[in-house]
Amino acid sequence: MWVQIWEWLCNNAIAIFISAIASLLISKKYYDKANRENVLMTVIFPAVKILEQKYYTRKDYEALFDINSSYASKYLRKRERNALLELLSAYRDVCRYTKEDADANCIMSYYVYKLKEKGINPKPCVIRDNDGEIVADDFPPDYNYLQNYVYEIVSSYEFIENPAEYSEKIADAFKRYTQKYYGDDEIVYFKDYSIEKVIDLSEVSKTWNKKFEIADERKANFLKLPICKKTKEIIDKTSVNKYIKSKKKVKDIVSKRINSLKNTKYSSVYVVVCLVEQTVILEVLKDITRLISDRKIAFLVYTGVGLASLVIMLVVLEILVNKSKKQIEREVLKEAKKI
Repeated sequence: MWVQIWEWLCNNAIAIFISAIASLLISKKYYDKANRENVLMTVIFPAVKILEQKYYTRKDYEALFDINSSYASKYLRKRERNALLELLSAYRDVCRYTKEDADANCIMSYYVYKLKEKGINPKPCVIRDNDGEIVADDFPPDYNYLQNYVYEIVSSYEFIENPAEYSEKIADAFKRYTQKYYGDDEIVYFKDYSIEKVIDLSEVSKTWNKKFEIADERKANFLKLPICKKTKEIIDKTSVNKYIKSKKKVKDIVSKRINSLKNTKYSSVYVVVCLVEQTVILEVLKDITRLISDRKIAFLVYTGVGLASLVIMLVVLEILVNKSKKQIEREVLKEAKKI
C-alpha cells in the first residue's frame, strides 16, 4: 500500500505541485508586467516629459499632481513613489514663484529693515479679538496700497531698463508713507545699497534660491530612477516620443493595448506554456523515472528536472513577453503616424 502511495506521489502529486507553481508564477509575472507597462505609459512617460521643461509652472504642477493621483501610480515601487512625492512637495513650493512678486517682497523687506534701523516699530497697530485681547500686530493702514505700488513698478518693463530711476520713485513713496504713519524721521533709501543689490542680498531671494535648489535636486533624483532612465533613453531615441506628442488620442491607444494585452498575447503565452509543461515535459519525466528502480532517486530526479523545466519556461515566457511588448509598440507607432 505504501509503495502504491509513494508511486502515486511521484507520478501525480509532484506534477500537480509543479503545475500549480508554474501557473502561479506565470500569472504573477504577466500581471506584474502589465501593471509595470501601465505605470511606464501613464505615469513615468508623462512625468518625464513635464520635467524636461526648464521652468516650474503651476500648470505642470497640476499635471504632475493628476499623474500621482492616477490609479496606475499605486503600482510604483516604494523608492519610486517616495521620489515622486518628494518631487511634488518641492515643485509645489516653487511653481508659484514670479520674479515680480519676489522682487516686490525683497524691496518691502528692505523698507521694514530701514524702519527698524531707525528704531521704528513697523507694526504699531494691534489686532484684538472679540474679548479685547491682543492677538497680533499689524502695519498701519494703506500698507497694501504701498506694496501694490512697488509691485506695479518692479513688474514694468521700464524698471528693467532703468532700475535706478524707478528706485527714486519707490524711495519717495516710502518717505511719504513714513511721514504719514511713523513720524518725520528722515530715512534715506537705496543709498547704502542699490535696488538691484537689495534684491540680490534679501533673505527673500535667498529663501527662493534654496527652494529652487531643493526642487532641482529632487527633480534630478527622480530622473535618476532606473525606470526614468529607461524612459529618457526611449524618448531620446524618439521611438515613443512620436505618440507621446500626439497626447490624449495616442495615450488612449496605448492604454487600450496594455489592458487588452492580458487577454490576448499574455493569455496565449500562458496557455501554450502550461500545455507544453503538462502534456509533454511531465509525461516524459514520468516515463523516464519509471525506469529507475530506486524510488527515492526517481522522486528526486522527477522533482529536480520538473523544477528545472519551470525555470526554462519562465525564461521562454520572458522572451515571448518582450516580443509581444515590442509588437504593441510598433502597432501604436503605426497608428500614431495616422493621427
